[in-house]
Amino acid sequence: MAELVLTNSHDRTAAYQLDLGLVDIRVWDHVVVGYEGYVSFAERGWL
Repeated sequence: MAELVLTNSHDRTAAYQLDLGLVDIRVWDHVVVGYEGYVSFAERGWL
């Protein structure tokens, strides 16, 4: 079901910047939720 949700470059850029520590929080995952499912950046190895 996760394959039905698309991410865009803004989603990936935001997750990447958070992962780099450009903000003062620890990121374990970045999840994009859509009507028909979700995409976990951690599950896909994008973080």
